[in-house]
Amino acid sequence: MAFSPQLFVPVLVLLSAVLRSSTAGRPVPTFEYRNPVTGETLTCDQCPPGTRMSAYCTATTPTQCAPCRTDHFTELWNYLPRCLYCNNFCSDHQEVETECSPRNNRVCRCKEGFYWASDFCVRHSGCEPGRGVQTKGTSQTNTVCEPCSDGYFSNSSSAVEKCEKHQECAIGQIVLLPGTVYQDTVCGTCEDLAIGGEAFRTFLSKFFSMHRMRVAKMKKFVTRYINSKMSEEVSEVPKELLESVRDALGRKVKLSLRKRVKLEIKGDKTENRVLALVISPSLPLLDSTHSTKVEHSLNYLEIQGIACNKPTQLLIEYERGSFSLKLLSTEEVNEVVAHIGNCLLRICPGLPPNKVMKKLCMEPPDRLTSLQTLWENNKPAEPGPCGGFSQMYRCVCDWLGLPYREEVQWDVDTIYLTQDTRELNLQDFSHLENRDLVAIIAVLEFNQWFTKLSNKDYKLSADVCEQILRVVSIQSTGRVGSRTQDSRQ
Repeated sequence: MAFSPQLFVPVLVLLSAVLRSSTAGRPVPTFEYRNPVTGETLTCDQCPPGTRMSAYCTATTPTQCAPCRTDHFTELWNYLPRCLYCNNFCSDHQEVETECSPRNNRVCRCKEGFYWASDFCVRHSGCEPGRGVQTKGTSQTNTVCEPCSDGYFSNSSSAVEKCEKHQECAIGQIVLLPGTVYQDTVCGTCEDLAIGGEAFRTFLSKFFSMHRMRVAKMKKFVTRYINSKMSEEVSEVPKELLESVRDALGRKVKLSLRKRVKLEIKGDKTENRVLALVISPSLPLLDSTHSTKVEHSLNYLEIQGIACNKPTQLLIEYERGSFSLKLLSTEEVNEVVAHIGNCLLRICPGLPPNKVMKKLCMEPPDRLTSLQTLWENNKPAEPGPCGGFSQMYRCVCDWLGLPYREEVQWDVDTIYLTQDTRELNLQDFSHLENRDLVAIIAVLEFNQWFTKLSNKDYKLSADVCEQILRVVSIQSTGRVGSRTQDSRQ
């Protein structure tokens, strides 16, 4: 489509007038132009940034300017016949700081974690263990590190983390290993080391790293002092029986505790069994005589109550029934209950075990007090995204025998977390089957991050509605703490 000259010229004149008025108060730069036809030398105004000259001035008309087209610019006052091309393109590890416009070329900067050096974006240096970040790197400067001072440590190579202060041991704990510039103080009790578990593994890891043992010497130490001691501790369960237990549960299952127990049946009769507690959502009870058979298998979330009314008795109640066990000592009973509580803490980090279960009673009461103190000290510092929803969801799926859907974890950990949305909307999961919704809703029985459950124009099955009513009922009774439930259909 062609423009009419009669219409186009007034537009350019108007543009020039507007630009001139915008610079009122300071002189407009000029240039000299000799008219090739008349031979007259004229003083013409230059065009402002963002425009170019489209026609020289005459004795009767000012310089005519036109805006720069897309991907072109002029940064200064000029009398160029063409705008300059935006020729600055961001390369590897760069991002656009200022996009190309009529008044400027594209400006690039180094991405987060990189800085400009010798015409390249170079990754920020990480401060090695024993040193922390004094000044974080910018897009123009590298990281500045400093040695950790007394009472502080850094155990990783990082470009962002400062030296951290050594932890102070809680009341009732002692310093198992003093902190250095490379590692934190290790706190605990002698009992923690005696029963093994996470505290024992942490102690060994820090012990070996502190003493910088050669591999050969480390293997000798483990073989002579640790393996032999642990073999003595578990000798109550014969090796052949342990192998049968592993065959029954699966070789990849990690056994945390295994105890020979007596299962109470009718009257005063008992039968020998093996109680195998694993680091997973389930708690199997095996027949010690025919150990290839799993007689009972409980998910930790399935446990509704624990009662220890006698020193060596352990009564476990669940939805489908209960069973009573006799162990060799009070310490073994306490150890089993402590393990169950620690597993529940990992699954539901925001709730103490006595809130997850309906009932937890031990005689005398100081046994329970000691365990509650232990659980309080062992509770995770960070529950995970959205109050640890994904960990709970995985365990609930195992409990209910439903498939684990990774897209549920992604939706919650990504969308709900970034938007800080505390209302779980079932329509967000309408692409799933109704049975998958049962597991999602069941998590709300334990999760404290979400405060509301909503649904609109989405038909729910009877199983889903029943699960909603169950969660609302449990919340109203205060079994796992109070919270508002808003279930709308």
